[in-house]
Amino acid sequence: MDQSRLGESPDDVAKTLLGDVLQAAGSDRDLAALQTENEPPGRPGAQGDVANLSEKLRRRAADRSNDLASLEVHHQHVERAADGRADAEHDQEEEGGRNDVVLHDQARRLCIRRQRASLQNFNASLLPRDRASARTRRMAGVIGSVVKGAASLAVLLATLGAGSERAAELPETFRRSPWNKRTLSVGAPNDGRLVRGKHLATSSAVRLWNTTSGVPAWAAPNLLHAVEKAAQRTRAVFPGTTTVITALSHEKGGPIQGKRSHQTGRDADIVFFLVDAKGKPATAKQLVHIGGDGRGKDDKAAFTFDDARNWALVEALATDSDKAVTHVFVDSKVRQKMLAYSQTAHVAADKRDAVLQILFAADGEEPLDAMFHLRVVCPEGQIAICTDRAK
Repeated sequence: MDQSRLGESPDDVAKTLLGDVLQAAGSDRDLAALQTENEPPGRPGAQGDVANLSEKLRRRAADRSNDLASLEVHHQHVERAADGRADAEHDQEEEGGRNDVVLHDQARRLCIRRQRASLQNFNASLLPRDRASARTRRMAGVIGSVVKGAASLAVLLATLGAGSERAAELPETFRRSPWNKRTLSVGAPNDGRLVRGKHLATSSAVRLWNTTSGVPAWAAPNLLHAVEKAAQRTRAVFPGTTTVITALSHEKGGPIQGKRSHQTGRDADIVFFLVDAKGKPATAKQLVHIGGDGRGKDDKAAFTFDDARNWALVEALATDSDKAVTHVFVDSKVRQKMLAYSQTAHVAADKRDAVLQILFAADGEEPLDAMFHLRVVCPEGQIAICTDRAK
């Protein structure tokens, strides 16, 4: 029971309790005001309900007041019976209260110290990770720069042809003079590389295909020499004729997209010579695929396979004194057309036989109905590192 209310009258207690009830219900107004203000319109008897509730609370307060009065008498008894030790207990209680205050203060300070220490430990645990994270980011940036620099250096070295790792794989003989200055054709035509390849030097007789950008234009010197000589001989018979090359090898050799060979600088693709509808020499802007009848067209015009000039080129390759060219691959239909031409044109038997020695029908895996694909032997003195036959 609340000892602070000892001595209150039943009416006071009732009012207090009712006020508590009304305050819990969300109102701090007194009973009289509630009875006057909270009666809804059209609801007679609401005031009587409140009066009944007030009467019940007064009776309950009267009972509680009696209980409080009894408790007060009991307390007076206890105080008189323990009068001698009340003061001592009171003193002890005050001392204990002070001790409690001190202990509470100490506990509070200890708690604060522990919280501060915990926060410091937490920050300390985070700091290395933050520093490590920063160091990691800086290191990642440095590594990225090094990788980019290394890649650029590798490209530069590859472009200059100096210090090639693959060149270091060559036998000792080919890493010394004079071989360390020369172009080397290493491996098989379809599985090899080119070391210090020579770029095609265009002339009035030889040039690259219309789109020069990206055209592989490096080769072994014996291939470039053979093409140039044959082109000059063809031009001598048919003035104004220019031999057009669509692909040689990459500067360092290796695979070319869409081709099985051209890896060692010993393969070349040469566009067919064509004539237009009037029979005049013409060069299409796109590759023209020739059928069995010798005809073909691009997006704008029709063309015909030029029997005479194409035969003259292949004959020049086949009869060259260097005997560098070993193969000229072409579509089987085109090959048959060329052999038929040699009959009607009464080509000398020895020259026809020489062409037959190098002119082969393509196996169909690569379309060769718009160009010749020729191949030369391994360069002189390189048989130890070069293979004539494809794998």
